[in-house]
Amino acid sequence: MAHELRQRARTVSVPAVIARPEAAASLIAAGLLLLAIVVRVWLSRRVPAPWLMGDELLYSELAESFSERRRMLFELQPRAFVSIYPAVISPAWLAGSMQHTYELAKTMNAVLMCLVAVPVYLWSRRLVSPLYAVLATGLVLLMPAFIYVNEVMTESLAFPVTVLALFSIGLTLERPTIVRQIITLALIAVASAVRLQALILLLVLPTAILLKASLDARAGPPPSFARFLVREVSRYWAVIGLAVGAVVAYVGYELARGRSVYEVPGPYRDVENAGYTVGGVTKWVALHIAELPFATGLLPASAFIVIAGLAWRRNAPTSTSERAFLAVAMASTFWLVLQVGAFASKFTERIEERYFFYIVPFFLIALVMWLDKGLPRPPALTAAAAIVPAALVVMLPLERLLAVTITGDTFSLEPLMRVSKWFHDADAISDMRILLGLGVTAVALVFACLPRRLAAVVIPAGVGVFLALSSWSVLGSVRLQAFATRASQGVPTNELSWVDDRVGTGNKVVFVNNQSMTDNAHAVWQAQFWNRSIESVINLVEPQVLFGRGGEVDKRTGRIVTQDPIAAEAARTAPYAVAPVGIELAGERVAQVGPLLSLYRVQPPLRVASSVRGLYGDGWTAPRASITQYATPGDRPGHAVVRLVRPTAGRPGIVGPAVAKLELGKLGGRTVTRSVALREGHPVDLRLATPRPPFRLVVDVDPPFVPTAYGYADPRELGVKLAYRFVPANAAK
Repeated sequence: MAHELRQRARTVSVPAVIARPEAAASLIAAGLLLLAIVVRVWLSRRVPAPWLMGDELLYSELAESFSERRRMLFELQPRAFVSIYPAVISPAWLAGSMQHTYELAKTMNAVLMCLVAVPVYLWSRRLVSPLYAVLATGLVLLMPAFIYVNEVMTESLAFPVTVLALFSIGLTLERPTIVRQIITLALIAVASAVRLQALILLLVLPTAILLKASLDARAGPPPSFARFLVREVSRYWAVIGLAVGAVVAYVGYELARGRSVYEVPGPYRDVENAGYTVGGVTKWVALHIAELPFATGLLPASAFIVIAGLAWRRNAPTSTSERAFLAVAMASTFWLVLQVGAFASKFTERIEERYFFYIVPFFLIALVMWLDKGLPRPPALTAAAAIVPAALVVMLPLERLLAVTITGDTFSLEPLMRVSKWFHDADAISDMRILLGLGVTAVALVFACLPRRLAAVVIPAGVGVFLALSSWSVLGSVRLQAFATRASQGVPTNELSWVDDRVGTGNKVVFVNNQSMTDNAHAVWQAQFWNRSIESVINLVEPQVLFGRGGEVDKRTGRIVTQDPIAAEAARTAPYAVAPVGIELAGERVAQVGPLLSLYRVQPPLRVASSVRGLYGDGWTAPRASITQYATPGDRPGHAVVRLVRPTAGRPGIVGPAVAKLELGKLGGRTVTRSVALREGHPVDLRLATPRPPFRLVVDVDPPFVPTAYGYADPRELGVKLAYRFVPANAAK
């Protein structure tokens, strides 16, 4: 027995495994997967903060809520279902600090997203030789889309799950057993639970069935195409029956609830009722099709055209696996590009590669299929394959597409935008188009004309270098964005969780948001992300899309009131609150780490002590500024001590003199008016008697001035520099 075991051990030794190409390829692919995870985790450390706000804030809060309560809540309130992704990464929130949580979440993202290598390798093994399957896997792992591991976003889970569902569709097309059909529907359901967008796979599946039947018919001489098609489709009775049953169950459920069966659930309801137009959808579908070759590296798109064209020929010598692969690739490309183009036509008007990069692996696999077949180059097909992708890329309207809004949505165009900045003249886009045209022409010639022996090395190496350089360029852009958003709080890097550090994660903190933060929403989102104690946001302005509940200040008492019951309870009971510059809360200021936000220990209920409008952080006012005092020590009267300065703004004679009109009085009551002439560079100090709170001081400045009119970069319309403080009546002067 021992001798037999030793013999078996020798047969499975490392040299024996390496000697078999299939086993060696599997080991190499596994090594690539592990290497990719390590590299992606290492690179994720270069992105210091979430920046795709507020999506990342939404998913992080849902994950935190699931970790603590086993329910997905956002700001303590239930939300329509968006994804199972927060539940998957929720263990990261068991860490002690948000910094560790953030790093763990990105590590989990890296592991999840790199697992796409498994279905890619297994699928490639059915189509090409083992080493070419490894090549396909390596190229996929170089895709710029892997930058999403740095974001707390569904893409990291959606990518491997969606590709796995597509692989299952391919396996089902090869041999439609009942088990495979059931597994395919289950995987489509899982992919849709990660991203509801994956419901489009329910259209991909029947389309792929028809395409596979058509390719099968072209591969042989069936007696009757119609009879052949019916016979082929009937083999999928299980998946068709289950799909129809699911639709009937859904319709019955919605009718029982008294709701329309056409209503799209949750946050995607607006997508359904957008009012699409044929012209708009056609235009943006065409733009997405034109961008797709560039997203794949151009050469894979050319190879895909050749492989698909060869498979469509009568009596083409293709395998069942190849025909199944091409059917899934063509069906998913059609439906995803149509879906994303329609969405872009109404909601973003930009290339939304973020929503269709799932099909890029098809083109990379097609490239290795072309290489494995010996680089076939039938003249007409090769000419079309070389010219069409190049022409589509050159025709892209770069002057419209290369904008800062593509960061995070269109990673493949990001390097072009960075290169365009090398050109400093007014014709930068024209120069960029010429450079791009020369590049795609060279690539087309390489595909069509380079000797096969040399092309077999140059083409995959070139695609790999292109994907790697694109990924590095995109990482640089993302890193800059992350640094910028992290700095939006104005908080030192080592004190991002400054609220939690002072009150602990067990205390409840309310964030009071006012007009001064509407242009810097990232400061609110970053404060929420890094501080778990901030559970509610009350907006004293129009509520933002993804955070906060509307509220207002009671003009008589200064109390912050809201109609939302959960936010109202927080305002009534929370012992701490964070507020931006421009709002002074009634209570003790505990901390102000940066220049923008302060932490208060409040005596519930939450009240505003004073509120400022029209006063910038550097002391300048707008043409009209107001200070409302809702509370004073003991609610006593006193004096408003005001200093007004009309500075020189760098050079005397630029700002000029002005008249400041001051109005002071009870809210809704009698006011006292005073006008003050201001000379440039001469401060004016005023001490104005105030009534009991609440009262308001309003300062109107005429004329204002705009620094840009005098050669400065500041575009604001400014009045004066204003300093204000309240002095109680019994205080010393």
